[in-house]
Amino acid sequence: MVDFRLNDLGGIELNEFGEETERVIWEQCYPELDRVLSDPKLALRGDRDHDREAKNQIRRAVRHERRRLWENQPESLAKTEAGRRLQKQMGTVGPVADYYIEQRAKRILESEAGEKGKPN
Repeated sequence: MVDFRLNDLGGIELNEFGEETERVIWEQCYPELDRVLSDPKLALRGDRDHDREAKNQIRRAVRHERRRLWENQPESLAKTEAGRRLQKQMGTVGPVADYYIEQRAKRILESEAGEKGKPN
């Protein structure tokens, strides 16, 4: 279950995940970080040195999860040369770069440039 709320400007915001959903997310999406955060020896105790080491362990686990997820992404190149250039510049996946190239091409074709609204 996922609980949403409306903010004061009428936007939808995530309020919270249900207990079961949150557990699945931690176990499936971030197993190393879940292991570190679940360690009872890691609990913050107000001891400056202990708390510093606990925070460092958490930071290391977060870096590990980010690298693990990034490295496991399938290779997906954009369909066009322009899309591949944009993909490289943005550091994004091929379908995202393709989307932006397609949107730009539509705007160019729909513009009043050239004869009868068609670019030369």
